[in-house]
Amino acid sequence: MFRFRPIEMHRFSCRRGRHSIYGIIAEQQMQTGWMIVAMAADVTYDWDYASQLAEFCTRSQTDPQQLLAVIESFRP
Repeated sequence: MFRFRPIEMHRFSCRRGRHSIYGIIAEQQMQTGWMIVAMAADVTYDWDYASQLAEFCTRSQTDPQQLLAVIESFRP
């Protein structure tokens, strides 16, 4: 079983200054707990979008190897 969660990362750039950007991590349930098996960083500046995408991936049990492809297909 996989679960996907949004993660917040803090960045600094000359254009934006300090800001947050959100990524998604994929975790697999193991006997000892959850283990991170994939991560996509810097996906969006919108927390709600990252949360909805993570929920979709969890519901559909997306293969973590396909996480980047799913993200690309959901880009507006």
